[in-house]
Order: sequence, then C-alpha cells, then structure tokens
Amino acid sequence: KSIAYMQERLGYQVAIVRIMPNLALEFGSSVTAYAHNKIYNRFRKQLLDFLRNSGQLIEIEETHFHLFTAIFGSGPAFLLKLLDIQKPKIMELGIPEPQVNIMLAGLMEGTADYYRSKCNSCTIEELISKIASEGGTTQAGLKYLQENSIDKLYENVINIAQRRSYQLGSPALKD
Repeated sequence: KSIAYMQERLGYQVAIVRIMPNLALEFGSSVTAYAHNKIYNRFRKQLLDFLRNSGQLIEIEETHFHLFTAIFGSGPAFLLKLLDIQKPKIMELGIPEPQVNIMLAGLMEGTADYYRSKCNSCTIEELISKIASEGGTTQAGLKYLQENSIDKLYENVINIAQRRSYQLGSPALKD
C-alpha cells in the first residue's frame, strides 16, 4: 500500500517508511527499495541501517515501487523458473536430484559472481559475447531465444507483474 494510504489510516503526523525487500533479505543479500514521508522519526535510521546490513538498499520515488516490485520482488521467482525449466534436461544425465539442485544453485551463484565482477566494466551483451563462441552451442541457443522474442516475452512478464502490483495497491481491489 502507498504511503498516502497508510497516512489516511494512521494519521499525517506518523513517520512512515515503505520498503520492498525480496526473499534474499533472510540471507543478507536483498535488494531493497524504500521511500518515506518526510516526517522524522528516530527509528528510521535504525531501520535503514538494518536494511543496509541485509543487502543493497536504494531510495526510490514511491511512484516506481510497482516496477521495482515486479523486477526485484518477483524477480527471484522468475529466475528460479528458468532454472526449473532446465532441471528436467539435467536430470536426463542420471544425476540424483539433490545434486542437480546444488548444481543449479552453483550455476546461478557463479553467474552472479561473474556478472558482479564485470558489471561496472562491461555491458551484459559484452559478457554474453565472452561466453558465446562464434558458431558454438551458446550462440545457437541465443539465436533461438532472439528469434522467438525472449526479450519481448520477459518484458511482458515484468509488465504483468507490475500491473498486478498496481492492482494490489489500489484501495478498491476488486480482483
């Protein structure tokens, strides 16, 4: 719910901090957004310090919360779905499921480490091109994704999640 919604119920003199963490908060790796009304409260600094120690913290305009929610709140589930799609193919190798799960976690962790180490010096496209050899397997798979509009499909996923966030935040929720 918006800060305005909360102020209508709690009063306009109450300090409010709206946050949107994601599931990684539990592990100290959340990407958390916050916005606040301009009313000072001595506990705000404690809250923000806690959130900073739980991952990345970014102040955004409250009007962007729905998009942030769609990408960072829902994003872990979307990334996990991509892993889930790969899982049956890996199982064809005859590897026990617990080991496959660890392998998929390692794939995600290694990719995140690779991206984190290079994200300030290379674009994502440049990083992808370092993985994709000319005429190789990665390039063939990427070509298929491009030909089948993976960009547009994923953009639609985010747009749908963002639209649902708007619906959930509206005072007269009918859905």
